[in-house]
Amino acid sequence: MKKYHFFLGGNKSSESSMMIIKKILKEAGASFSSQHLGKRANASEYLPEIIECLANGICPVCIELGDDLLQATHNQRFDDEVILINPRIEGLNQKKSSETQVVGLLSS
Repeated sequence: MKKYHFFLGGNKSSESSMMIIKKILKEAGASFSSQHLGKRANASEYLPEIIECLANGICPVCIELGDDLLQATHNQRFDDEVILINPRIEGLNQKKSSETQVVGLLSS
């Protein structure tokens, strides 16, 4: 079974979404980090923890965080190793809500 560690983002419009996701993760006993980040927070805010997860064979899942890892790591690619959940980023083409995607990962 694949191990995940969830990194929570959020902004004013998605605070209730993050509260629901945090509740889902707590009830599932899932590992997560929440720095109570503000609007337009990026995945790089968690970069040291993301790198630590990867080194320990844990799949980082960034929820509603901007995708700036490529820039923050000086072009080191994490595409196949980090999951980005953010229905607001056009290029990701995600039609399901963040909550639905988290539940899907927890049940896989």
